Amino acid sequence: HCFCYRKQKIAMPQPWQAIAQRFCSMKLILQSIAKRPLNIVLILLVIILYFFNNLYLKEYAPETLKVFFVGYFNDLICPLLFFSYVNILLQTINKELTKPGTILLIGICVSVVWEFVAPILKPSSVTDPVDIICYITGSMAYWLLLHCSVRK
Repeated sequence: HCFCYRKQKIAMPQPWQAIAQRFCSMKLILQSIAKRPLNIVLILLVIILYFFNNLYLKEYAPETLKVFFVGYFNDLICPLLFFSYVNILLQTINKELTKPGTILLIGICVSVVWEFVAPILKPSSVTDPVDIICYITGSMAYWLLLHCSVRK
């Protein structure tokens, strides 16, 4: 069995082929977005906030807040994008991350990998425990926004 990618056939085992076809189906992605529009809203919001932070806040924020915007703001909003994207993909197979414990555990695992493994792979990176707090806070912010949107 093969999976077509940019008109090239790639040999792929049957279960992985089905998963790849689901995740790459624009129709399923659009249906996923329609089921939970919050995810695409958060992705767009994070992109806007990221550029606003990098182009404006890091430069023009008051000195008392500059450290936060330079070092931590992007780490705080990153989980909103990450979990939104993951849930868009998961909804194509009728799954979704909604439990706070699951979101917290994944947030912790991702932050540990990012803060402890990344510096091994990229020596110019540094480990910052406050980044881990930002990732976890952002993860819980995603759960809170999701929880509030589900209750409506």
